This record gives sequence, structure tokens and C-alpha cells, in this order.
Amino acid sequence: MSLTTPTLGLGLSPYFLATREAPAMAALMLGSSVATLLPRPRSGESRESVRRAVDQAPKFLRLLDSWSWSGPLWRIGAVKPGVGEARCEAELEAVYAKIEDDPSLLPLRRIVRHAEAARRKERLVSDEADSASNGYLELLCADLLKGGGDPAVSVPVVNALDRFCAEHGLISVRGDTESVMHRIESALARKAFTFGVPVLSLASGSIVARMRAELSAELETLRAGIAVAFEIRAESAADAQIEGVGARAADRDRERQASLRRAALAFGGAFEAWSKSVVGRDDEFGERVAAGYISVTGVVLPVDAAIRSGRAAAKLSSGLAASAGVVVGTGTADAGCHVRAAKAVAEPTAANLDSSSRVVRSLIVRQSRIRPVEAGREQTNQAGA
Repeated sequence: MSLTTPTLGLGLSPYFLATREAPAMAALMLGSSVATLLPRPRSGESRESVRRAVDQAPKFLRLLDSWSWSGPLWRIGAVKPGVGEARCEAELEAVYAKIEDDPSLLPLRRIVRHAEAARRKERLVSDEADSASNGYLELLCADLLKGGGDPAVSVPVVNALDRFCAEHGLISVRGDTESVMHRIESALARKAFTFGVPVLSLASGSIVARMRAELSAELETLRAGIAVAFEIRAESAADAQIEGVGARAADRDRERQASLRRAALAFGGAFEAWSKSVVGRDDEFGERVAAGYISVTGVVLPVDAAIRSGRAAAKLSSGLAASAGVVVGTGTADAGCHVRAAKAVAEPTAANLDSSSRVVRSLIVRQSRIRPVEAGREQTNQAGA
């Protein structure tokens, strides 16, 4: 992809849309388009199906209401439920089937059992059946509203989105947490680049849409830089295996990363000038618009990273990590031990797990108090201040 081709399709976990966390605000700024998993009734999207779903799964309506702030972005096509006719949630079927059928995923299977039972009941009942016909929809929406917590739902959702991204050439967007599962994923990741930018940390969809339109030139350059940095990283990894080519590939990688950082700084300057007329004022919902800073790290992960980390976390929580020859503690001081144990049990042990050659590109978004500035200088500040 050349610098004149700005398209950057992203995949965003639906968990972040409800909470408006940094990964959501970053994705809605950086992505040319953003695909997310949109819950819907199994019986379809007719008026009658939606009415019945609202009656049977009241949290479905609450979830849609929590997403209402992003409505303008859906209407302009910045957020979509998939790519073309393909929808993100279609991958859920394959993920649950993998967990059910793969003997090596038994620890994870025990955890997802109640969610799979709800999905199975939805498949079996007819459209006119009892209130259990939207049981999984209620379970999914409840977990999305509380920002996760039920691995029976969250692990398959994240893996389904990663599979969809890998299939359709999208880049998944992740958050940064202190969970064991995140530490396991970090152990599986190959870092490609890092940069920092300002972002709207609290704003309505209409203001985000306005920012996308009015800073489109700077955003297109930044998007293209991200896409190229991922491609150059892949080329460098391949060239490193060829004698005499690795050094040139590394130089090219550094040049592209420097170009990406310059694009990020240029966008940051334009954003801060633009945000002065927006930040600190109320949006149409009466909420005070705010801005902050984020760091964005590009990584390459196995496409089944969520399944591997879920399986490893299940083993750790059940005490089975001892089979890897590691003693696992429980306190903060044992974080390194968790990672060593998790990495040991996260490796695939069944032939039908996706091999590490099938990968998904990801952006890990972290909130930051550090303002990105030229020449590596750092300044603690608030964007738009």
C-alpha cells in the first residue's frame, strides 16, 4: 500500500462502544471505516423480530441506547456491522464450534458452557417460541453493558472479531488492561511500531464526525503511515531471513516508522488547533467535550490469540498451570510468574488450532498523560488546553 492509498479499515470490539473507552475514540478517529459486532435477534431484523427481542431481552434496548451517541457515525458509514454483506457476528458460530470440538480447549469449554447452551436454545426454538429464544442476545448485551467480565461471552466475541479482521484485511483495535489474559496476549505479540496522538476522550458522534471531516487530510496521511508501517514490518521480518538483505530491511523499517511519527506529530498539531473551538464546550447531549492523549502500539498477533489466552487463563485459574512446571502465585508481585506460566500453557497443542502463520494486525491503545512532541521531548499536558 502506498502513501497515496489512505484506506485503513479497523475492527473494534463492541465492548468499547458502550463504555466510550479510549480504544473506541481512537478507532473512530483513525479508521477510514470501523467494523464492529452488532448484536441482533437471531430471527432477523424485521419490526416484529426486534419488538420480540426487546420484550425477551430488555438489555438489548439498553445496549442500543448506550450506543446512541455514535449514531451519526453509523449514518455516515464510518461504523458498520461488517464489510459488505459479511457481518462480524457470523464468526461467532465457528468460534463456539471450535471450543466445543477441540479436546485441548476443555478448560475453556467448561467456562463457556452456559453461553453455548443459550446459543443452542436460540437455534432450536422457532420465532414464535418462548422467552428463551433470545437468551444469548440478553447474555451478550448484558456483558457488553458492563464492559466484560464473563469470559464465556467476551473470549468468543474477541476471537470472532479477530478472525473477521484477518479474513477481511482489517486491523483490530485493543485496549490495555492489567488482566491475566492481556498479559498472555502481550507475550504472544510481535511489536511493529508505536506513536502518540491526541484524541477526543469524550465527545458525541457528531463532533467526532466533524473532526474526521475537517482534519481529513492529516488523518489520511496518518492512516496511510499506519498501513505502510505494518507492511514494512512484515517485509522486514521476511527479509531478515535472507543474507545481506536484513540490514537494508531494518533501515527501511526505521525510515517508515520515523515517517509515521512525523505524520502523527503533524496530525497532533492540527488537532490541537482544531480542538480549541470544541473542547470544554457542551455537545448536543449536554456533556462537556474533552480531549487527551493516547499511545498506539502496532502489533502482530496469532489470529487465535484470544482463544489461547482464554485457555491459558482457564488453566491458571483451575490450578492446571502446574502441568507446565511453573508455580503460580496470586499477588501483584507474581505478575512475571503469571506471564511465564501463561506463555507456557498458551501455546497451541492441537492441529486444528489456527497456526501462528495466520495472524491479525492489531493496534493497542493506551491512555497517556504525555504529549507527543518533536525530537523525543515529553510534556505532561491536556490536549486542547
